[in-house]
Amino acid sequence: MLSRSFGMRSSALRAASKVRSTPSSYARTLSTTASRAGDETLNKFSSKITQPKSQGASQAMLYATGLSEDDMNKAQVGISSVWYEGNPCNMHLMDLSAVVRESVAKAGLIPYRFNTIGVSDGMSMGTKGM
Repeated sequence: MLSRSFGMRSSALRAASKVRSTPSSYARTLSTTASRAGDETLNKFSSKITQPKSQGASQAMLYATGLSEDDMNKAQVGISSVWYEGNPCNMHLMDLSAVVRESVAKAGLIPYRFNTIGVSDGMSMGTKGM
């Protein structure tokens, strides 16, 4: 089911972006390589808290998460997940976010996962919640 979901999403992305190519070349266009990690434009937003000396408190919090001094020059990437165990549609998403996190780290960027609310329309059907 998961691979079918990815296949449909991949097809939709290709159609939306009008990319007509083989799956391997398409995947390559969406990848981020470590060579881009040194590009200052990737750190455009993260640098607002990682670079100025006036942001010492912000930087202290980041160091406490395990970042090194070199990591302060890298872009930080937020990875959202709607994982929760109360829904069979969402219970695998924490594992999926771990794969995304690993890929972002391999690209030389700083991954930070966060969770958001997940709602099951199948469970809330026929209630005031819908």
